[in-house]
Parts: sequence; C-alpha cells; structure tokens
Amino acid sequence: MILPIKFFERPVLDVAKEIIGASLVRRIPNGNTISSMLTEVEAYDGPEDLASHASKGRTLLTKQQCEL
Repeated sequence: MILPIKFFERPVLDVAKEIIGASLVRRIPNGNTISSMLTEVEAYDGPEDLASHASKGRTLLTKQQCEL
C-alpha cells in the first residue's frame, strides 16, 4: 500500500511510530525492484527538540540541508 501524503501531515512522533514495519520500495532504471523494511527510525520535532539540528538555529549544516 502506498501511504498518502495525508498520513505524513501529522505529528512527527506519531508518524515515526507507525511507519516501523513499513516497506520502502524503489524501482530502479533497469526495471528491478529494491525493497527494505523499516526496523528503526529517528524523529526530530523541529526547533524545540534539542536533539534536532534545528534547535541550534540557522547554521551552515541546516542551510545546506534546506538547499537539497
């Protein structure tokens, strides 16, 4: 099942808990498919989460990540 965008438009910690066990699937250019099950995730809840790079304000690292 493909998860709809709406699934991800919720609190990040709820989404993180619920995607454990989900499979990521990618079709590569030669037509083969690669699949892997999520067994662990990390979730950072924005600037208020002190484990998040965003909590330090705008830095060279966060600026580069925003440009990706």
